[in-house]
Amino acid sequence: MAQQARGYDIRDTKGLNRVQAYIQLVIPLLVTTLARAEQLVMTIEARAYGNGKGRTSYRVLKYARMDYAAGGIMLAYVLLGILLER
Repeated sequence: MAQQARGYDIRDTKGLNRVQAYIQLVIPLLVTTLARAEQLVMTIEARAYGNGKGRTSYRVLKYARMDYAAGGIMLAYVLLGILLER
């Protein structure tokens, strides 16, 4: 929205320029999200919430067929969205 307020519209760009424009938007969001997550981890550790008391078991999760199917459907949905947006 900030880009549009300045008169720049990503939808007007084509091809690799569009991908580059989206990357320029996603990278700062990702960096900010990771910084906030790190700050939250430090806060939780400082308050000793994650000391392990009350934990009964540890279970390692493994991918099943349903996980791969859901990932494939999601990827197809994203690609279809990108192709139909043109």
